Amino acid sequence: ALYLVDERACLVALLGEPRYLSMAPDVLRIDIEDARTSPEVRQLAKAVAKNDGLDPTNLKQCAVMAVITTYKSQRFVPAPPVEVRDDGTQVTWFRGSLAKFANLQDGVAPSSQEWNKAVAEALGKADKELIESKAKGAVANGGHAPGTTDDSIYCSGSQHPLRLSRRWLPSEFNA
Repeated sequence: ALYLVDERACLVALLGEPRYLSMAPDVLRIDIEDARTSPEVRQLAKAVAKNDGLDPTNLKQCAVMAVITTYKSQRFVPAPPVEVRDDGTQVTWFRGSLAKFANLQDGVAPSSQEWNKAVAEALGKADKELIESKAKGAVANGGHAPGTTDDSIYCSGSQHPLRLSRRWLPSEFNA
């Protein structure tokens, strides 16, 4: 899904996040002529191109800003591609990738009993593999799974450090 928001809202949202997040202006590519690109997105892209002095009839792709992580937690759930195209492009989307991670068949509705059970089992299996990996490699890696780091810097759990980067009101700053 694409959302049009004022850039100030993006900054406020990022300042409120406890995780290592960033914004990248061109990390997501949209193929304008792809059959799965909605007519509304196609129309918006062409209008922006025209407004920027470009020829919208030759527009084949555009990029959109996305919030991305700058830290890979050992607890992140993989998002396997639902499609790998001839040019190497890997297509992921939340619902489809989560279904693939949980080995769900097409047609299983999200939040259905079957969906919830399969996702819970896949998460349990991934968690068990993480615990086993930690047990095998913990001594050699300071107590952490091989290839991972301590997640305590990730501000997870009950840690809520003071944030100097939060949005300050003029009355607070001048107090």
